Amino acid sequence: MNRFVLARGGQQRIPLTIVGGPEGVGKTTLLRQLLACSDGRRIGVVLDHPSSLGLTSAMISKTLSNSIELHNRSVCLAVDGDVGTALLTLHETHHAALPEHVVVEASSSATLLRMSGYSFLPGFRPGGLITVLSAPQIAQLREEGAEPDSGLEAQLQQAELLVLNKVDLLKPALRPLVRRWVLQRSARARLIESEHCLVPTAMILGASIGHAPVHAIHGEWSPGFSIESEARHNRIVQPRHADDYRAWLLTTRGSVDARSFRSWVDALPDSILRGDGVLRITGERSHRFQFHRCGLRWSLSRDEPWGETDGDPLSWIALVGLAATPGMGKARGSEEHVGTGELTEPSHFRPPLRASKPRRSIGEFS
Repeated sequence: MNRFVLARGGQQRIPLTIVGGPEGVGKTTLLRQLLACSDGRRIGVVLDHPSSLGLTSAMISKTLSNSIELHNRSVCLAVDGDVGTALLTLHETHHAALPEHVVVEASSSATLLRMSGYSFLPGFRPGGLITVLSAPQIAQLREEGAEPDSGLEAQLQQAELLVLNKVDLLKPALRPLVRRWVLQRSARARLIESEHCLVPTAMILGASIGHAPVHAIHGEWSPGFSIESEARHNRIVQPRHADDYRAWLLTTRGSVDARSFRSWVDALPDSILRGDGVLRITGERSHRFQFHRCGLRWSLSRDEPWGETDGDPLSWIALVGLAATPGMGKARGSEEHVGTGELTEPSHFRPPLRASKPRRSIGEFS
């Protein structure tokens, strides 16, 4: 483990996202989509066969022995038998322009929890555990009364986000049944429906102060800033195009009370899928604190020290959630649902705004 060096020379760590799922569900399509629509950030993708991405010559800037550089500064690396070695190669060959986010493709037999160990290598941090599923394959399992094999069962249990792909191949009446089958076998994941894996990049990789969506709502963070009230008066819809989501960028010059912040995160609606941030915590002014949320899991952990040039550092929180369209609000306490897809489709799945299980948080101060 000593052969790994700090990925950013003592600066903020690079988030590393693991994408798993069975063969043929659309993982490679999702990775290609992330590379093509990177939201202006440099993305590093690590997978077995970069050639399977089907990148065109117009997208490629340079081809090396085990990597492909794109014109948008993103890079694809071949695993070549060991993810750790590929990450080390990434540092050695791209030190001057390291990716701002790394995505690793997991095989169908790999467990996401074990793969997540790479995100704790020096210079990296966890960036989410995602499982891609094929809606027709799940529908067939359900029809046959079969259960997922051990590999898929583990990935369902360990995922933080589930991408249910190819929903357009299912009859509308079957979609809620398939979704319910999946969620019954998942421990704590949120589910996103997709067609051809056309999921907004921000939903998979989150956002940051340097890459905030142009339509993001900007505001000053305080313990009283409410995301919930906005969601209660709108219908939340599943993404159907690249801009079909909501985003917030909240900042504050004051230090953040850790207890108040944790209470604020616990009160966020389930329509929020991703969250990232860097905070200056009251009583811990020497170090950054990293906020990360993927699905229903979130963490607040001590990170690198503030630099000498940071001065009075700015705390920021970026949130990404399902899109909202104007709808009839309901009184507090009444049954609340959020629609997805076409609002005229009564059989389309409508997840609750509030979680049915107690929220979980991980990564207390370390």
